[in-house]
Formats: sequence, C-alpha cells, structure tokens
Amino acid sequence: MPFVEILMAVFIAAVGMGAGWLLRDTKARKQQSAIPPDNEADAEAKKQSEKEREVAHNVLDQLHDLADEMAVNVGVHSNRVQEITEEITADSDNPDRVIDAVAKIVQANEIMQQQLAAAEQRLQEQSLEIVKHSTEALLDQLTQLANRRAFDDAISKSFASFEKYGRPVSLMLLDIDHFKKFNDTHGHQGGDEVLRGVARVLRESFSKNEIVARYGGEEFAVIFPGNAVDQAQSPAERGRAAIADATFEFEGKMLKVSGSSGLAELRAGEKLEELIRRADDSLYAAKGAGRNCGYWHDGDSCLPIVEATAAKIHEIQEPAANEDEENMDLDHLDPVTGLSNRIVFGGDVDRRVAEWKRGGADVTVVLVQIDDYQSKTQQHGEQVGDMLLRATTQFLRGAMRDMDHICRFDGGTFGLLLPGADLLSSTTIAERMRTAVASYKMSHNGESLHFSVSVGLAQTCVEDSSGQLMERAQDSLDASIEAGGNVCYAHNGHLSEPAAVTADTAS
Repeated sequence: MPFVEILMAVFIAAVGMGAGWLLRDTKARKQQSAIPPDNEADAEAKKQSEKEREVAHNVLDQLHDLADEMAVNVGVHSNRVQEITEEITADSDNPDRVIDAVAKIVQANEIMQQQLAAAEQRLQEQSLEIVKHSTEALLDQLTQLANRRAFDDAISKSFASFEKYGRPVSLMLLDIDHFKKFNDTHGHQGGDEVLRGVARVLRESFSKNEIVARYGGEEFAVIFPGNAVDQAQSPAERGRAAIADATFEFEGKMLKVSGSSGLAELRAGEKLEELIRRADDSLYAAKGAGRNCGYWHDGDSCLPIVEATAAKIHEIQEPAANEDEENMDLDHLDPVTGLSNRIVFGGDVDRRVAEWKRGGADVTVVLVQIDDYQSKTQQHGEQVGDMLLRATTQFLRGAMRDMDHICRFDGGTFGLLLPGADLLSSTTIAERMRTAVASYKMSHNGESLHFSVSVGLAQTCVEDSSGQLMERAQDSLDASIEAGGNVCYAHNGHLSEPAAVTADTAS
C-alpha cells in the first residue's frame, strides 16, 4: 500500500495549504490596515476578501469530500483483500481456489489503482486551485499590481527590518489628479483603462526592489525598501512625472492625466501610522500646490521634491574633473551588477556619518577592488569582465547584512557601508569574503579562471567627516594593492596596517 500512503501524505499537505490559506485570510481580516481608512477602498477590499473566503471554503469542502471518498474506497479494498485472504487460508490445498483468489486480489488492486489515480488527479487540481487563488489574493484584479493586503504585508516587513537592523524605508503615496471628474467625463470604463495605464507606467518606472501597489480607488503606493528619503526622491519624482507624459487610448480617444505624490521616510521611534500620515500630508501639500507635483516630509514640514531633485541633478551635472561619466547616471543603478553607484553611496555615507556625530552607531566603510581587473578584461574580453563583476557582487551580498549598502564605484572597485559595525567585526567579515573569492574557480570556455580582491577598511573617528572617512578607506585599499593584492588592510586612525595586525590590536 505505499502508493496509498504517499497519496494520503500529499492530501494532508494540500489540506494544510488550504487551511493555512483560510487562516491567513481570517487573520488578515482581523488586522486592519495601517493606512487611514478610505470608504471606497475598504468596501472594495471587503468584497474581495469575502470572495476569497468563499473560494477557500469551497476548496476545503471539496478536499474533505475527497478525503471521505478515499477513506471509503481504501476501507472497501482492505475488507475485500481480507476476505480473499481468508478464502485462501481456508482452502489453501486447492490450487484452483488459490489461483482464483489471486485473480480476485489482482482485480481488486486494479480497481483501487484506478480510484487512487482519479483521486490523485482531483487532488492535483485542487492543489493548483489553492496556489492560483492564493496568488490572486495578493493582486489587484484591475491593475495587476500588488493589492492592499500585499502592501500591508510588505510595509510591515520593511518596518520590522528597520526596527531590527536599522534598514531605512521610504513610502510614496500617489493620487491621480481630478479622477472623479475624469470618470464623469469619460465614464467608468475610461477610468478603468486609465487606472490600468497608470499602473503599467508605475510598474515600468520602478525597479524590482520597489513595491508598487494599488491602495484603492485612484490612489497608489510605492515602498522603497533600503532607501532613505533623499535616495527615493529622484526615482519617486520620475515615476510621478512619467504619468503626465503618458497617453492612454480609449475608444479612439487619447487620454491624459497627471498625478500628485507625497513621500516620507520612516524615522526612529515612529509607528507605521505616523509614516503613512506624513506621506499623506505631503500628498495633500502637493494637491494644495496645484497638483501634478510631488512633496516630501522632512519630519517637520512638507517640501517640494522638485527643489531637492534639482539640487541633486546640479550636483551630478558638475562632477569632479576625474569622475567617470557612468557616475552621472540618474537611474543610480549600475547596469552590470544592479548595484547603486557612487553618488547614491556617497549620500548614504554622508547621512550615516551625520547620525554618528549625533551619538549614533559607528560606521565602517570597506572598499574592494578586483585585482588586475583591467588586464583580465583586456585579455579575455568584456564578457569575462562582467562575469568578474557579477561574481564579486554575489560574494559581497552573501557576506553583508540587509542594512548594509553595497555599490559599484567604477571599473572593478566596489564600496560597502556597514552602519553599526566596528573595525574589528568589519575586518573579520571582509577577510572571510576575501578568502572565499580567492578560493573560487570561475569557468569560461572550458577554462578555469581564478581571481582575487584587495580590501581597505576605515571606521569613523573623532571629528571625522564623510570625506575623511572615505579618504582613509582609500588609503587602506591603496596599501593592499601595493602589498601585492589579495590582502586586507585597515586604517587604525593613524595609518593603514594588515588586517591581522588590526585584529590583534583590537583584541
């Protein structure tokens, strides 16, 4: 009976999925959203939730019916086999009776196999139904964005990450301007088409790291996990402005709308409700300023995003004489590794050092450079160069915490920002990463390629500035390279020394 046991195990797992789904739905209903109530949104969410509960109950009822049917079939089969076994025992000396009994057992097994196969097919269908509806439960059916429930889950996870690791998170709320008037003019079907179009524009405007959701009605939300408000302003404004630039076709007409947005960053000691309230206050400030614009909340007041973005663009357009053009990328993402670039990294270092000066946690900067990156790229081609960059990125991500910031500076150089980590613990992490890279073999065209990295570290010191911190990290990296590469140096506040010396001194 192994097949029966396996099928029963699968059945139990499926019932568990269905029950878990139902319990999750019940729990979600009990946990009210942190966003201030919106009657239309709440009514829509309630309607969707009731539909999901009905589907969940139907699936569970069908699973229970299937379980009852399986139990009956297994019981009948067992009784039939027992009867035949008793017949054989009672007349074991008669070969014809034994052969006849064996034939009956084979026939009974065939019937049972057919019943089990049918049950397995039905069970598989129910399992797929559970997966399908549990996925749909997190999607807004009109826009195919994350729905209110998925938004609540995501913002709660970001809040927990902020409380546990200090990882920043920013939130943008966006509202389509004069949407009710638009509906009155073009009808609800036209309004639905615009909502789908706006959702498509927002989905295309943000990276996979950001969570774009429909809160309800004509309001949307974007979560920026790991991003402080100064990092989120530029992408938030670009996403908002893209709506006004877009055109939506409906019944031969080309429709246009605009959006207003509010942005805020979660602050220490703040609850989710306060974060959302400040983002909402910024949204209303944008509406009050004439709409089709974005505002952000600095903790005390609402300020136009345009001014902050213009300042950042000015800074990017006037780089130092030797800065590479790739650092001028307004997208702030390196196309090969997907990491942020030097501009974003520098802003984060400035912020963390300012927090440290106000009595915050220590900050350590780590610079990592792939040894002989240029020569390896020239020798083996750009493809190998990109492979080196991506492989190093994976090693760095594997060694870092969620709250740490990793960027690609230029060429084969990376930067790491470790808030709350002292020089000793950072050196330990860096050494572990460096050793792992050195032992890694990369395959290309059937050939094994080895590579290594040089590492330099520096920690905030008394009266330190972010510029001085970066200079000392660079000094340590230069010392590592001068020592022949594949080593780790750390700056003790006076000079750069091998990582082993730093660890001994700290001990």
